[in-house]
Amino acid sequence: AYFPAGESWPERLCIIERAVAALPSWLELGSRRVTAEDVSDTDWTSCWREHFRPLRVGERLVVSPTWVDYPALPGDVVVRLDPAGAFGSGEHPTTAMALAMLEQVVVLGARVVDVGTGSGILAMAAARLGAQRVWALDIDADAVACARENVCVNRLEAVVSVREGTLCGLDVGPVDVVVANIVAHVLVRLVPEVAGQLRPGGTFVAGGIIRQREGDVVLALARAGLAVTDRRRQGEWVGLAAVTPARQS
Repeated sequence: AYFPAGESWPERLCIIERAVAALPSWLELGSRRVTAEDVSDTDWTSCWREHFRPLRVGERLVVSPTWVDYPALPGDVVVRLDPAGAFGSGEHPTTAMALAMLEQVVVLGARVVDVGTGSGILAMAAARLGAQRVWALDIDADAVACARENVCVNRLEAVVSVREGTLCGLDVGPVDVVVANIVAHVLVRLVPEVAGQLRPGGTFVAGGIIRQREGDVVLALARAGLAVTDRRRQGEWVGLAAVTPARQS
């Protein structure tokens, strides 16, 4: 994590140390030692750009930095991205698993909602995969600005609508897919809203689940009537796809 330097830094460091020490035991953090050092903003900007390279995810999706001229292969579905300070570059396991699952569930003409869009990567991937309409939501104004910029770079303004807000404030009617790559305890609270937003037979793609909390999310899905159809694991992270019951004829 990066913080501005200044006279308040020693006090802030103490607050961080106390907060880390108080984290629950199931996080398995080992020594929980906090270290700090002075760094330059310029060094950080150049460093992460140097290490962000085109990344292939799933069978067709490719996430490419906006400053790299990626030679697309036949069949590639390319999303150009500058994540700036927002979460979502495709390199984290939670994002990669969510992208791979979207590749399996988004069909031509689908209506998709991305909750906690961050850089906009999942929303843009859904659009590139054939979604007719995508709503990208975030409560962070900086993330909203970043996602809008990325949507413009990919020329997806006619498909992807980036909004500051939450799912409960969205009134667009039933959708085919809701994707949320957040954290487990937020997903648990979100499940009832997702179930109400999805059409019969619609899919919820849930990412950001640490393995110790997988059971909590699965239980919340079951209580809302959603059945898990895809479960992926990478390291300590889990991604789930769950489907609402189809309408009975």
